[in-house]
Formats: sequence, C-alpha cells, structure tokens
Amino acid sequence: MIPTTNNPVSRGNEDQLMLDFANFIAMSSHPEDPRLDVAYSIARYLKLDWPSAWEGNTDG
Repeated sequence: MIPTTNNPVSRGNEDQLMLDFANFIAMSSHPEDPRLDVAYSIARYLKLDWPSAWEGNTDG
C-alpha cells in the first residue's frame, strides 16, 4: 500500500484511512521502530486491540 492524497478525508472514511495508515506503518517498521508508537496510538484511538486492527485491513 502506498499512501496517497487522491482520496479526500471525510467523516465516512476517516477511521478506515487511519487504520490503513497504522497498518502501513506497522508493515514498514522493524520491531523497535519508534513509528510503531504512532500505529499503536491510532489503534487505541479507534478503540481496537492490535489483532482486530490487523483484521480490519482489507488490502491483503
């Protein structure tokens, strides 16, 4: 997944865009990467535990 700005953010897709971003960070980071804190923060904001955040990824 490559992040793009082609899709406008709206109230309807805001959560999915944040989840996609968190998944992108997690997949492109090594286990001790400080960017993982951002991904975990997004998952907490969305009130997801991390396994359910992974299940919500529809990209593959």
